[in-house]
Amino acid sequence: MVNHELDTPTPKMDWHILIFLFLLAWAVRFIGLDWGYFHGDERVNQAAKVLAGQLVPDQHFYPPLMHYIAAVLYGGLYVVGNILDWWPNTGAFRAQYFEDPTIFYLTARALTGAIAALMTPLFYRIGRVLAFGKIESFVIAAFAGLAPISVLLSYIFKGDLGVATATVWIILLMIRKTQSPGLLRLDYLIGVGVCLALSFKHSAILLLVPFAITFVIVVGSKHDLKSGLSALTRIVGTTLLLWPFLNIGILLDLEGFIRFQQIQKVMSVSENGNIVDAVAKMVQTAASWHIGQGILMPIAFLLFPVLASRIEQRAMLLGIWAATVAALLLLAAIVGLRQPEQLWIAHFMVMQLFATISLICIFRRSSTVGAVIIAAALAISLFGDISIWRQALAQPISHDLADRIEMNYPERKIAVNIALPLQKSPASMDFEAERVQRIADKYGVTMPEQAEERIEHANNRKSYDYVGLPMVMYGLENSTDEELNGKVEPFAWPPQAEDWQLQTWLDQGFSMFMIQDLDSWLFHDAAPVMKPLFVELSERCEEIEVVPARKPLFLERDVTILDCDGA
Repeated sequence: MVNHELDTPTPKMDWHILIFLFLLAWAVRFIGLDWGYFHGDERVNQAAKVLAGQLVPDQHFYPPLMHYIAAVLYGGLYVVGNILDWWPNTGAFRAQYFEDPTIFYLTARALTGAIAALMTPLFYRIGRVLAFGKIESFVIAAFAGLAPISVLLSYIFKGDLGVATATVWIILLMIRKTQSPGLLRLDYLIGVGVCLALSFKHSAILLLVPFAITFVIVVGSKHDLKSGLSALTRIVGTTLLLWPFLNIGILLDLEGFIRFQQIQKVMSVSENGNIVDAVAKMVQTAASWHIGQGILMPIAFLLFPVLASRIEQRAMLLGIWAATVAALLLLAAIVGLRQPEQLWIAHFMVMQLFATISLICIFRRSSTVGAVIIAAALAISLFGDISIWRQALAQPISHDLADRIEMNYPERKIAVNIALPLQKSPASMDFEAERVQRIADKYGVTMPEQAEERIEHANNRKSYDYVGLPMVMYGLENSTDEELNGKVEPFAWPPQAEDWQLQTWLDQGFSMFMIQDLDSWLFHDAAPVMKPLFVELSERCEEIEVVPARKPLFLERDVTILDCDGA
């Protein structure tokens, strides 16, 4: 039986401060929200399909919860737009998507930013629960609001930040559980948090399992193992109860979900490199002031057991710290050198929390030293944020490339591997559609139906004869038919050798190429099927110009313009 007399009172909720911190953190994530491109992982079309009643996603690489939430926002967007006479009916609302989908992307990104901004008041609340003062807790919150990786990923509509926010909430509840073991509702709330994390991204399980072990050990040590296991049972039960409602699209298509997980397994095969190399790359990312936390925060995180020796709830915090270290090493061992920055967001935000607590502990021991280190760490974060905002606000080079096509090459047939703000000609759209259908027929895959509005829209605007190089999903560049035998889904297929030969393109009348990141492709050993095209382009075609990237943090790279007329 739990002794309720052990319950520890916590500071009252400073709702006005919490709301202010959330709004402030959300506001800075609006800077440059329309950064000029649509990210390939932003599945806003899927959210729109939810409004039309399609609960099963076209792809199961991510859980559908973000699509469901965005669909609710799109419903609100329609109501607001209807009141303001932006669109008089649902038909006009639908037409807006095909005319210019920017407003849908911005709405979805604002959702991502709001989810990220929630971590700021959560950091503050954790500080207060740990008996830090309001000013100290405000400083802790500032590191959440200004964490560069959190700011950067807020510009992309994906569920990664949802995992981070849910994880921080779970940590708050785990701390509260050690303070008030008699509050059974904390177990159910943790279950809600776990369910949310798993509904934002399946791989959250790799962080949550070490947390669960810590929870049982710490709660059990304060009472008995039975108490810890009973609390864990309530958490798991709550998760299992809620999960089907947040992931109904998976349950309605379990067979498809399993196929996509098999594809995901191929995509997630680690690149060359041992555990030491993988950890070194992870540390390098963490220390980055653009896509990580800056050099001081990882150090402060590692020193937490020493610096926070007198902190309240030390047992639970040390357990969570150790669980985070274990989860970092586990994930590094699994992925090797294939480490996109969003992979680490939940882990890095936990690191940010513990690092900030370490800095406050230094401040309490020596206000002068602590203030200097805190100011330096915040300055590094702010410098990273300013760099992100400057790139977000910069004009994309795609506009420069579009101008060159309009002025210098309006009659040429051009192949590109960067999105351009130019309307493709109907012939170019047919070319791309036939290429996709050819590959789909090869694998016996049924493609989603293309909306008629997209085709009609192309016929009503000035257009140009340019096409995109075949899309190959990240992680499948080196895949083969044998690896994906029986697992192929729309667009989730291996690169086709015939599409990556220069002569194939020349025979179809393409004489100009605009290639993003050509140098990297020339030395990209992970894509042997694709590499011949880039080698032939560099050897047989004339380099006209290299347009330098302005937004490398947003995956924009230098673009090489090549003239292959006569090659």
